[in-house]
Amino acid sequence: PSRVALLGSTVSSKMLGAIAAKEGLRFDETLTGFKWLGNRARELQAEGYTVLFAFEEAIGFAFPHALTPDKDGVAAAAVFTEMAYALREEGKTVRRRLGELYEEYGAYQHRQGYVVADPVDNAKTFERLRAKYATEIGGKKVRAPEKSARERSPCDRAAVGSCVPQLARGTRFRCLTFSRVPSVPA
Repeated sequence: PSRVALLGSTVSSKMLGAIAAKEGLRFDETLTGFKWLGNRARELQAEGYTVLFAFEEAIGFAFPHALTPDKDGVAAAAVFTEMAYALREEGKTVRRRLGELYEEYGAYQHRQGYVVADPVDNAKTFERLRAKYATEIGGKKVRAPEKSARERSPCDRAAVGSCVPQLARGTRFRCLTFSRVPSVPA
């Protein structure tokens, strides 16, 4: 099996995962933020993987195998320029190559947005969700649901066995993935 890995955050395009699956590479998703991507890259490197690329939708790109486990816009611009030059030498454009990638791995489009809910309705919804929750997930007992972002403690993997992301006061998020995407002309 391949010892090469690619990383993306959970809110990012699923195209990188499709590429990894087709090419026999490992693909891992992390929570949003380069602290998660960088930490996962280090963990995989400690396991003997070469992490070629990590990204998230907010235009964050990293090349952990060559440079730094954190996002690096200068390195991303340099790699992109090198790719554009190589494509030009082949008589292709970046747009044409993107079209070829869509043909080979599928077309993906990513959109995000925010919905502002009525605070009273929102509070009622979360009260209802907290009233009845799973008491066990994957063989692990659930102590209690989170009550608010303000009550969350900092991430401590050793103490809790997993991480809960820190959220701004009152923030909640949902992730939607859509499969019908128009193709991009070459």
